[in-house]
Amino acid sequence: MTFKNKYLFINYDYLYNIIIEILWVCLIFMSQKEIHNYDIRIATNGDWYHEGSKINRIELVKLFASVLHKKDDNKFWLITPKEEGTIEVDDAPFVITKFDHSGSNNSAKCWFTTNLGEEILLSKINPLRVEIDNQNNPRPYIYVSRGMEALILRSVYYEAVSYTHLTLPTSDLV
Repeated sequence: MTFKNKYLFINYDYLYNIIIEILWVCLIFMSQKEIHNYDIRIATNGDWYHEGSKINRIELVKLFASVLHKKDDNKFWLITPKEEGTIEVDDAPFVITKFDHSGSNNSAKCWFTTNLGEEILLSKINPLRVEIDNQNNPRPYIYVSRGMEALILRSVYYEAVSYTHLTLPTSDLV
């Protein structure tokens, strides 16, 4: 389709093809992410380190944690719209530091709080699992989100176990 006037001649098909090509090139370049291997490590106690130095600003740690994912390759990734990269995690990226509960028996609700202040309700979506380590000690974890779990501190775990023994009938514990 062409449009003519005495000052301007426009071939809309040609213009349309040019615009499509420009958009295609932009889409290709915008969809390519930079891949990095960041020198960031999360210690077993939940402390974050960058190039060997502890990150003390909790706001910065929370920002990093908000883009942290565990992918199918069992690696931990910081993922933003423009770039992504792996980080090292010693055990679990988060640590449960507090246990809260409400109700009893069938209406009981158990809340776990991470070292970053995120509250997690124990549920089918956020189940609890326990591994036994080499020294026959329990290592409890709760699912957080995006493929990640939080390690439950031993004192918090025993507080939760004590609560279940006090509130649930013995037949429900098996």
